[in-house]
Amino acid sequence: MDNIETIVETMQGASLGGELLLSVDFGESISISGTASPSARIHENPQPLLDNDFSEDGGVSLAVPSKGKKKRKNHRAGKKKKQSNTQQCPNQSGEEEMIGEEKTTEVKCYAMRTSPGKRNGLFATQPIPRGSRIIREQPLVHLAGGKELLLIPTIFAKLSASDQDRFLSLQYVHPQNLADNACFNSLLQIQADKISMSVNEQWKLIGRCQPNAFETPNNGIAIGIEFARLNHSCTPNITHQWNRNIGCITVHAIRDIEAGEELLASSIPLLEKRDVRRERTMELGFTCTCATCENPTKASEYRRKWLSVIDQTLNGGGKVQTDEDALSLCIEAVKLMEEEGLTDMALTNFYRRAGQTAAALGRWTGAFVWARKMMDTRACCGEDHPIYKVNEKDLQDLTLLRDCAKKTMAS
Repeated sequence: MDNIETIVETMQGASLGGELLLSVDFGESISISGTASPSARIHENPQPLLDNDFSEDGGVSLAVPSKGKKKRKNHRAGKKKKQSNTQQCPNQSGEEEMIGEEKTTEVKCYAMRTSPGKRNGLFATQPIPRGSRIIREQPLVHLAGGKELLLIPTIFAKLSASDQDRFLSLQYVHPQNLADNACFNSLLQIQADKISMSVNEQWKLIGRCQPNAFETPNNGIAIGIEFARLNHSCTPNITHQWNRNIGCITVHAIRDIEAGEELLASSIPLLEKRDVRRERTMELGFTCTCATCENPTKASEYRRKWLSVIDQTLNGGGKVQTDEDALSLCIEAVKLMEEEGLTDMALTNFYRRAGQTAAALGRWTGAFVWARKMMDTRACCGEDHPIYKVNEKDLQDLTLLRDCAKKTMAS
């Protein structure tokens, strides 16, 4: 594989999007196996993970990084470490793990079961309060710098035998857009001799990326086995984020979830009408059958349509005449999202924009109302996420701006 960089540099138009990847972050979860060859394992038909990944009581025991910084003792008298307000999924066993400097509970609040009309999904085994962190998972595969699928077979070959089985248990969707790309097929043929893996075998691996991958910053992708088990809904009850501070995919409850309820995430942008959303899910290999799509109401379609227009307008797709207009659009978007039951990061982004615009208009009371709502980001990603830290800093800056404005008016 000494010439893999050369192969990648010659690749044109064969990535999922963005710049081509010239470096790969394999992470601690990838190791080189001395067992069966990658080619031999691709021909096997591994069963869904039901034994190794699931505890005897039906709950899931998530793997945690084997390495981490030990918590330092504070020798200064009277000084206490700030406690995080991020809720962990309620722990039935009471056991705790130390991960880095953050104390987290061993999660056992969901299990994999058959989802009616779908593939297997994850279901809550106990009530999960809003804001709880349900999953914290190091990705099995992480392309840190770009969505270059040409490297997937090479990465697969470096996985242990057990991790190869886990990867092959993921849903497969034939990537027709790439299959029709003559350049990409030629590069796979060149690579086949170098890694002793046929083109067809390579396609079996690449086809497991698009329906299971999670987008990370800078056009990267991550694939987590637990995360990939989540089914889609256009009105989800959980939200997922990439947390670069801890190098993990995290999943949080964005509303209270009852025991026995399926954990449903969103695989596509939700601020679109049903026809657009269904077209996007079909590209991922399935047709959405959630209640919002199967029985759409005129009110729901109206809300999604106007949310799409507002979102595009505020983000440069349309012309906003004044700050007053921008604030009115933000307030309308918040109203529509709350009525539609969409309480993920998109809602907190509208809170942020409303707070910034109200501050620009000198309406400090309103600005602080929106800024405090913006801090609800905690429920979507946790206090250890970079976005929460940015919002916290914005709230501090807003306080300084208000105080300066009051002093200027008083003088």
